[in-house]
Amino acid sequence: SGEKAEFEQCNKHTCMSMLPANRTSLQCTSKLDVIFLLDGSGSEADSGFAQSKAMVQKLLPAFDVSEQGAKIGVLVFGGPTDQAALDKCSGVNATSPPDMTTDCGMHWVSHPTNV
Repeated sequence: SGEKAEFEQCNKHTCMSMLPANRTSLQCTSKLDVIFLLDGSGSEADSGFAQSKAMVQKLLPAFDVSEQGAKIGVLVFGGPTDQAALDKCSGVNATSPPDMTTDCGMHWVSHPTNV
């Protein structure tokens, strides 16, 4: 086809110009719930898990964690380790609720909280 696309640069300024002198990231003041999910299954190398934790630590100061602001939680997941645990965690042939930590490999490091 004979269509032409024209491109124009936008947002030429850095976001750092919008920050107060004492901040290194933008501040989110919205009232919201945020859950960080970290893969603790071992499929990530130790360095990958460390990078994930570092990313969460870097993002946390950007939120206004307060009664009127954000609630933050951190969940580390590893997944079930065998078929019986998978069936229990997914509700297939489950005779009782699964233990989320031992059966499903999910561990709350921090429940969603604003305090």
